[in-house]
Amino acid sequence: MILTTEADGHLCIFAIDHGCLKVCKFLLDCGADLEWEDNTGTSPVEVAWRNILLLKAPSKLAEAYAVPFPGTEYLQERRFTHIHNIVIGFESGNLEDALAIDDSLVSEKDIDGWTPLHWAARRGNSYAVAVLLAHGADPFLVTDNEKRGPLHLAAQSTSAICVNQLLNFRQGNKILDINQKDRYGCTPLRVAAQYNSTKTTSFLIKAGADLDEGEDFGEGGSTLGCCREQC
Repeated sequence: MILTTEADGHLCIFAIDHGCLKVCKFLLDCGADLEWEDNTGTSPVEVAWRNILLLKAPSKLAEAYAVPFPGTEYLQERRFTHIHNIVIGFESGNLEDALAIDDSLVSEKDIDGWTPLHWAARRGNSYAVAVLLAHGADPFLVTDNEKRGPLHLAAQSTSAICVNQLLNFRQGNKILDINQKDRYGCTPLRVAAQYNSTKTTSFLIKAGADLDEGEDFGEGGSTLGCCREQC
């Protein structure tokens, strides 16, 4: 047995989040607890599957993660609907056909307050974003924990296409607030800059995002500065 915790969390969680699969396996062999939770209530299993579901981990690494971090119980707890599963890729059904039959679950939330549209935006799936919006998905809903709407998540995915789709959405006279702040005070522009997406950052600036709005955590400053000069 080895010590597997540090002041800011769990060595295993750190290794997972940084793609260090060999370190993960070593820690598990030494007795690291898969169910241990840090001060935010996050376990190694949750971090592994979050990276898989959000497409943060490359496909080969995602497949490798699934072996030491079985996700059956974790996924069952997510309360995903049939529509969630199609968007995420757990089911092979056609999204348009499924919604044509029954669109009552189009804005249903999972355990974390994520609707299918949140997932589609975060995964940068422009096809799913278009289909969901066409079938009445609500883009004004925010997630439970981070209070992020689909526009924040599209910026986080670095998909300028998804960002454009959401900014073009109209519900009567109502449109999405390009400068909406999440729980941390970040706007979609700040999120895009933090992920060093020059294309998405530039797109948001040209679309009218306020460069002075939102909290600056010191991340993405060079991206934001570069885009500021170009625009």
